[in-house]
Amino acid sequence: MFRRSLFLLLIFLAGTLSCLGQNTVTRYVEPEGGFSFSVPSDWTVEEVPGQKYRMVFAPAVDGFAPNINVADEPALGSVESFVAARLRGLPKLFEGANGMESKTPNQSDFITKFGQRGIRVITQMEFHGRVLRQAEYFFQGREGKVIVLTCTVPTHGGEAFDRMFDESMKTFSSETSAPRFPAALFGEGDPVVG
Repeated sequence: MFRRSLFLLLIFLAGTLSCLGQNTVTRYVEPEGGFSFSVPSDWTVEEVPGQKYRMVFAPAVDGFAPNINVADEPALGSVESFVAARLRGLPKLFEGANGMESKTPNQSDFITKFGQRGIRVITQMEFHGRVLRQAEYFFQGREGKVIVLTCTVPTHGGEAFDRMFDESMKTFSSETSAPRFPAALFGEGDPVVG
């Protein structure tokens, strides 16, 4: 009986250690856009028709998959002026969209572990009867563009995702000059989805 219990304990420990080893972070590297970031554990990077860059998805719950969408948008000035203009236009954007309504955004400075400065804005909106929470991260991109990472979850329970999104975006790195692929875009030892 003792040997059998010991054997089962060893199998359990081996399985636990195996699972811990599989929890490595995958890094999404986008050479065309000149950016990369670590993907939350158990999330997937997928092509989506009509999107310039791939999106990152969590498993769906109640018919909605929390996600991270990346876009690069032209900007004539700084990231700060881009965000200010965007926030000024937000009420008008929601007015013109069927079934959308927004709440006052919460804005704060954000710095990655590479020292790249950005801005985080959290908004809530209703879209066709579903209330959503969005954490948007704005960073300087290359060639006069701002990279916008939009992390979307249902509002109910959405605050639980804030820490995970912050941790993922703290690993964000972008190239702000002519296209070349610096080593800083890779997380050392992370598997890469390219």
